[in-house]
Amino acid sequence: MKDHRIPDEDEEQLRRNSIKLNESNEQQIIIHLYIRINDANDNPPRFFMSTNMIQYDSFNRSQQQLLNRPFIIYIREGDTNGFEGLPIASDADSELNGIVMYQLIEYTNNGDPVKEPRLNITMTYDHIHSINPKLILLRSLDYENIDDREIYATFYAIDGGDSSLTGSLSIIIRLLDMNDNPPIIMKQSTKPEQYITLPENTTLDNKPFYIVNATDADSGENSRLIYSFSPLANSLIPMKFHIDSINGAIRIREPLDYEVYSQRQFLLPIIVKDSGSPPLSCTTSISIQIKDINDNIPTLMIQKNMTIPEGQLFTKPIIRFYIKDEDEVSHGKVSYSDHSD
Repeated sequence: MKDHRIPDEDEEQLRRNSIKLNESNEQQIIIHLYIRINDANDNPPRFFMSTNMIQYDSFNRSQQQLLNRPFIIYIREGDTNGFEGLPIASDADSELNGIVMYQLIEYTNNGDPVKEPRLNITMTYDHIHSINPKLILLRSLDYENIDDREIYATFYAIDGGDSSLTGSLSIIIRLLDMNDNPPIIMKQSTKPEQYITLPENTTLDNKPFYIVNATDADSGENSRLIYSFSPLANSLIPMKFHIDSINGAIRIREPLDYEVYSQRQFLLPIIVKDSGSPPLSCTTSISIQIKDINDNIPTLMIQKNMTIPEGQLFTKPIIRFYIKDEDEVSHGKVSYSDHSD
């Protein structure tokens, strides 16, 4: 007895053997046995990685390793799209018991699920019915919010068996800081300008008389600040003053002279710029008043004198003079006396 029906592909693959039965009359009966194995859902989904750490080839496991360490994703601050490819899991069971969905659960640093998730996933299907999960943002992330800088989540792959099995992967989302915060100058008073009085004729032993203090909420190069005088500053300012580009300390470069009218007061326009790309900046102004000190000797200025004959009594003034003192602080305070015998 023979079965001339052509078995289907599955049967061919599952054919185990042919059995011959011999009867007493030497006739042979050949029975073909075809064994079909019903798949049991005994393999959980597993995450593997390839060289690009994003996707793997389920038919080329020789080049893969089991992904047993956290999968790290970098996202730029302010990115509202946030579509990032996620690893795809593999399931050794049949398609019926294969992966049917993915799930992402976000956790706090203490391991508790967050109440207001910032992340979710979307799933697309390709032409071979494979599920491609992608990470999406539910809101924009802000690097200045410390909780947004590093987000912990667990990514689950769930199969379609009667008793579903799952595979999990730890995910860490790290936020890259963008230069979205300009420097902020910490002013020492509520006035728009800072007022400082300095004595003339001194450099204060090269000690700073004022330090511009600024902060930047960004990180790295985006928060590295550079201090300078504005290009619009009076040309005399960089000659007389110096500002440290790193710490904002301002010093007197050379002594100031109150008696030179152009040096009695200065307005220092200052720019604080970060090192981001493009850089952001802020400005402030410092008003400096130079204080006069008594550093000039009074001068006797003759206005008029007369020649008188010897021995003659003369009642009119014979000389007219005045006292000149360059120091403003001495005005109206000059006295004189006659030291003749």
